[in-house]
Amino acid sequence: MKRLSALVIGLTLSATSYGAIAQESIKIIDFLVDNIWVCDQNNECQDVPKSTLPDPKKVGLIVENYDPKEQMVMVKIDGQEKWFDQIEVQLNKTAVASVVCSTQKISAKSDSGTYATLGLGEGCK
Repeated sequence: MKRLSALVIGLTLSATSYGAIAQESIKIIDFLVDNIWVCDQNNECQDVPKSTLPDPKKVGLIVENYDPKEQMVMVKIDGQEKWFDQIEVQLNKTAVASVVCSTQKISAKSDSGTYATLGLGEGCK
């Protein structure tokens, strides 16, 4: 699993100076589903009710590691590694997708007014 630096690179950081970046940790601030998929360091995984996990709004769940291939983040709870699927947690930093702008070709007359990109082409001219 990749180190935390891969997560930092993949996330947008609003800070302008290195000192400000180094001071602000990436944290889990909320669990988005009732049953969270949790894996341990031995890759043993199970659904766990979020009520059995520490409340991220009260306890600082600092992300210490990131696996970009599996898209999982790791925090330590009671000294043990716990890996969470990134889609089931909310982080205090958000990822930004990059988009390559291109010219759209119209495949049918009815397509002339529809350039649907699900928001990914926003900002392209």
